[in-house]
Amino acid sequence: MKNVKTLYLFAWVSKNPFAALRIKGERVRLKVEKTVISPEKAEEHERGLEEVRLKHTKEFPRLSLGAFILLILLFFLIYLAMYLLTVH
Repeated sequence: MKNVKTLYLFAWVSKNPFAALRIKGERVRLKVEKTVISPEKAEEHERGLEEVRLKHTKEFPRLSLGAFILLILLFFLIYLAMYLLTVH
């Protein structure tokens, strides 16, 4: 079970690393502040972090095959133009 959680964490961080680091930082800060703030406020903040995490872990929209091929061709065309401009 621990291996599955580790794989899930790596997949989450690879999809959106900045949001994952921000949320993990907020959780660490919340654990430190729990002794200072009221329990109700801590629970509310924790629920908010959970909602943000669920929003960021959802599947990203994917491009269709045709759009993906067009993007690849555009990339190669730009690369070819840069190559031809630097050779001569």
